[in-house]
Amino acid sequence: MKKTNIILLNIVIFLFIILVISLLFQIINPYTIKKVPIFLEVGSTVGIDVNTTAITFSVVRPGARAERTLVFRSNVTETITLYVKDIPFVSVANEEFIVRPNETVINVIIAAPPKNTPSGNYTGTLLIVSKEQ
Repeated sequence: MKKTNIILLNIVIFLFIILVISLLFQIINPYTIKKVPIFLEVGSTVGIDVNTTAITFSVVRPGARAERTLVFRSNVTETITLYVKDIPFVSVANEEFIVRPNETVINVIIAAPPKNTPSGNYTGTLLIVSKEQ
């Protein structure tokens, strides 16, 4: 009986330690990261696509440029950092900026495939990292 109690006590202690570590991680790591998909097709015809769950450029010609407006609002002061992953010819106008309460900040994401970019579908991710100040 004592062995069983010791094993149960060790399990409870182990679970408590994991809970404490998880809570500390949340407190120490105040960053919020949101991943937004980016869809882009490079081709010879221009198209239009409207999507509220992703950033879509539809069809962009090689050597041309397309832009999408990003609007940021917050109830608190936050530092926002933007990273574009997996599509080398997609970028943002301002990678880092501050949004203050009741303020609107406009940013632009730009797709500019070089003239020698092969036609096809390209998929990437916009990482929005925010840190409350």
